[in-house]
Amino acid sequence: MRQHAKTILFSVTCYVLAASVTVCVLPALYYAVSRGNGEIATLSVPFLIRLASVSAPVLFLLYWFAYRRVMSAGYALWVLLFLSAIAKLALGVAFHQFGDEGQLPVVVEGGLPFSRWLAGSAVLAWGYHAVWKCPPIFAHLPDGFTSASAYVRLVGAGVMMVAALVFTRMYPRRLAVWLPMLSPLWLMFGGGYDEYYPFIAWVWMSALLLLYERRRQALPSWQAALYVAVCPLAYVGFAPLGLILFVWQVVMNPKRIVQLAIWTALFYVAGIRLFFEGGIAAYFTELYTNLNLGEMCTLWWRYKTHAASPTSIFFDVRYAVSMVHMAEIAFFLFFGCGWVVVPLGVFGVWWNRHAVARVGWPSLRALGPLFVVLLMQIHYLVFMIPKLGPSNDVDLFFSVYFTLAFVVGLVLDTRLTDESKAVSTRYLILSAAAGGSIPALLFNLLAG
Repeated sequence: MRQHAKTILFSVTCYVLAASVTVCVLPALYYAVSRGNGEIATLSVPFLIRLASVSAPVLFLLYWFAYRRVMSAGYALWVLLFLSAIAKLALGVAFHQFGDEGQLPVVVEGGLPFSRWLAGSAVLAWGYHAVWKCPPIFAHLPDGFTSASAYVRLVGAGVMMVAALVFTRMYPRRLAVWLPMLSPLWLMFGGGYDEYYPFIAWVWMSALLLLYERRRQALPSWQAALYVAVCPLAYVGFAPLGLILFVWQVVMNPKRIVQLAIWTALFYVAGIRLFFEGGIAAYFTELYTNLNLGEMCTLWWRYKTHAASPTSIFFDVRYAVSMVHMAEIAFFLFFGCGWVVVPLGVFGVWWNRHAVARVGWPSLRALGPLFVVLLMQIHYLVFMIPKLGPSNDVDLFFSVYFTLAFVVGLVLDTRLTDESKAVSTRYLILSAAAGGSIPALLFNLLAG
């Protein structure tokens, strides 16, 4: 009992310290990157009351899940997040949103898929017109639930809840799974978010788990090709991930490169024909137009003239490595990933400093595809142009946040093999991570 009390006290202390740093630093970063165009007082009494009211149940559920090993407590966390989305719609609460708010509901209402979000937007449009607006269902929907925006928010929250429940069930003790799911962006998506990303976050997490869990095993050709084809069909920004999956499977079995390429092409072309009515050529023409290359659709004044070329989606090197952009990256990590993940990663590397000699080169080489994804995401974070500005397009880098948290969790998981000793350590880490995320989540909902 005394040991439990010490664990709880130390965990609450870690949470409070992490939350305090977040509360103090985020407003300054937000003000710095927005140049005075937005600010919020996180030290105000109303904000701190909201923070305390959310923190208590989160810490309680994490304790019962991580320490008491009650699986239902982990499930309750994600179900409550989904219920909060329903409550917001029912009460008409209008929290601040980032990204392309309003664009996906327009696509869904119009019934025509958007080329960058081909598969997901097509399925969502079909679900809205064939199911949501079906007269027997639509006639019984409450007033706040009839719009396309409400449909997007509620279905997105449902997808995030189901994904979190599945990952929790499959990997209940993995920090590699829990740290991404406790990031501010995952929690924000799960609370009802008017954007496309909640519908594809599970695709990215599934790919990361696939690269790790099946790192020494070649998948059947049709299955590997399906994974590769789904990536760009779901979101064109996932095309590099699909390429990494393809190369990884070829390296595992070079003799089947032709077979894998044929299967991939068949699945990809079939997906385009299924979800896009205009044909293959029309699809790629529209996709090129919607890529927003160069200065196209760059709305943030500071980013104008800083594209690497007229056909590039990346910054030029001079701006990418500037101190101004480093401050923006710090803001992205604080707000999207939760700042605690960075020191946890440093601690995890130090904690495993002798792991290379113990594990051996073959085991590390098997993790090569995952390291390539991590490096790709770091490049994306540094060079990708958030067209709407750093504070409005912070969700653009959701894959970076999930990848970084996933890899940090893997590093920490390697030392938590003795379950009798790992329980308290895992709870401490989860409490600290939540302390960095919950204030950032509230900041997102109330800023602007």
